Amino acid sequence: MDKMRWRDGDTNSVTAAVDSETVIEIGDLLFQDTDDAKPASEAADQEQFADAFLGVAMQRSRAGDTDPLRVATTGVFEFDCRAGTFELGDLVGGDDNGVGSDLLNQWVAQVTAAKCAIGRVARREPLATTTVLVDIRSRVMTNGILVETIAPACRQVGDIDALVSEAHQICGAIRYGGCTETPIDRLVVILSEIRRAARGVM
Repeated sequence: MDKMRWRDGDTNSVTAAVDSETVIEIGDLLFQDTDDAKPASEAADQEQFADAFLGVAMQRSRAGDTDPLRVATTGVFEFDCRAGTFELGDLVGGDDNGVGSDLLNQWVAQVTAAKCAIGRVARREPLATTTVLVDIRSRVMTNGILVETIAPACRQVGDIDALVSEAHQICGAIRYGGCTETPIDRLVVILSEIRRAARGVM
């Protein structure tokens, strides 16, 4: 069912190709399958879906349509969910229908692993609710929810040098157009760990 789920924030929309046999409705959660957008229900599981998460459909595509459609890659959206409470920042992924099989196209569920997440809760819900606001992050366009972490015990000068080197590589790639994505989240983590490591060796 078509349902406009956008509530707030920049959508940073992109135009995605769609196979003629694929049916997509407004509000569907989409992933990228090679070079085409597909609804969540066609993904194998939560992890595969999150790994190729493209965004939220802002237009419909009926069977037989070949026109590309507009997809939001960021922003706050309201999705259906199973009754539960949520805290700000909770990880959210596709809902596997409660049986671990096909995902639901416009439902989400709280997840514990970042590799299965497509966004974070954008409004605290202390009482049981069946809808939740989610700040989505496209894995395809924005590198998604940060999965990598650096061990907090980084205390050696060699570790700092490695972090600085990686930060320089990222900045260089951004400056000279050597990357198609801007891994700002990764850069922020690196700089934070450099500061922490520096304090530990001074």
